[in-house]
Amino acid sequence: MNNSKLLFDGDCLLCQKLSKVVLYLKNDALLCVEPFQSHLEDNQEIPYHELNQEIHFLGPQDIYKGHHALIELTRHLKFVKYLYPVLRLYPISKVIQFIYFLLKKYRKKSKACKAK
Repeated sequence: MNNSKLLFDGDCLLCQKLSKVVLYLKNDALLCVEPFQSHLEDNQEIPYHELNQEIHFLGPQDIYKGHHALIELTRHLKFVKYLYPVLRLYPISKVIQFIYFLLKKYRKKSKACKAK
């Protein structure tokens, strides 16, 4: 059995709230959601500066980051898992990339987040 893991910034309030939504919608018992800070204690495969800049999803075989991580994550969530094939299509994935860009921009401007 291979676990998948979503890594988020545990110091960011927006990231914490989004991770709670993911935990609520989680459909897969093998999906772990944890702050990247605790992941760094056990594993150094992804440098700190990369983890601090964008969300990472560690799948059984690949590492996804940014909007690709969000799209891969949908495979493990209730209700939206059926949208996974559609979300990967070019025009729709570009919309998700734009939404992710806006979230990332808000996160950097937020006083509740230490990432700059």
